[in-house]
Amino acid sequence: MPSLTKPGPAVVAFVSAIFATGCDKEPPPLTPEEQLARVQARGPWAVGVHVLELTYDDPADDAPRTLRVTVWAPSPDTEGQSVEYRGLFESEGAWDEASLAEGPFPLVLYSHGHQGYAESSSFLMEHLASHGLLVIAPDHTGNTLFDGPDRDTEIYHQRPRDLSAVLDGLTAGALDAPGLTLSAAWDGQVIATGHSFGGYTLAALFGGVYDVASLEAACATPSEDGVCSSFDETDAQAFSAGLDDPRVSGAVIMAPGDFDLFGAPGLANLQGPVVIMTGEQDPGLDGDRYWSAVESQDARRLRLVGGGHLAFTDFSGQLESGELIEPSEGWRIINGYTLAFALHSFGEPGLEGILDGTSSLGDAAVISP
Repeated sequence: MPSLTKPGPAVVAFVSAIFATGCDKEPPPLTPEEQLARVQARGPWAVGVHVLELTYDDPADDAPRTLRVTVWAPSPDTEGQSVEYRGLFESEGAWDEASLAEGPFPLVLYSHGHQGYAESSSFLMEHLASHGLLVIAPDHTGNTLFDGPDRDTEIYHQRPRDLSAVLDGLTAGALDAPGLTLSAAWDGQVIATGHSFGGYTLAALFGGVYDVASLEAACATPSEDGVCSSFDETDAQAFSAGLDDPRVSGAVIMAPGDFDLFGAPGLANLQGPVVIMTGEQDPGLDGDRYWSAVESQDARRLRLVGGGHLAFTDFSGQLESGELIEPSEGWRIINGYTLAFALHSFGEPGLEGILDGTSSLGDAAVISP
């Protein structure tokens, strides 16, 4: 993990000036250098990490489904106990159960990949929270690093429902805890991001329409693993009804798979601000096909030169071979672009140059409008 330290006074003053209120004049446009400084530097907030639990009624199993949920929240604390993520990575920039800053804040949801876990892209979650965004990620129960490699049909519709359940629980106060009133800390705005199987999850959540006829034909012959492993009429009905959530106003889809569940017509239904992020060294999956299918006028693509499939996670540079980008360089680009997209989605002006590539994040960030 990179070392993530608190910003110096100059950065804090710069960010404060951007958000200063009570002025009659519009602030001057940010120069390219100011845009880059805005999104690449660590934000002015400390980051508190909280692990919670949420239970909701799962129609896939007609039974309660319990999720382990991790929250990254802006904090005013000046010291704290460093967080260790699942015994795998120790953070140098986030503190365990730090106090919650006074909000409200916009929200970013995150969906991990197959055999991932809620904190698997903690470098990005911490960066977003340090800039005053509330970030929430569930473990997709039954599909984490600690559950084994198998995935059955149900997980394909449970995953998007998990994210919707987080929004329901947040609204209802089900994620509130002593000293952590998240329901009051959220301003009602939300975008989402996800990696790999989480990228598929985002496509479903953001309006992807399933090709149910092709799915039924493919699943006429069951498989031992995957979407056809236990496919039946209940699953067909779930996919036919759709799994989108209109509360989500933008999506950052990283290294996605399962294109054939939607097909090009189904992904053409993704209307609104969406980013497809792919790694140039990713040996497979469906990023190119996703990008070709999306027809939204607000769609953009970031191609990470030297990025492998895991470049978007804390495991960047591990478990893969090839001429891979240095992890810290990849994280810098992913952090900067995702933050620019989030802030732009939540109404902050002046970051269009980052999004269209004219304020370049570097040669390894290839932007397609």
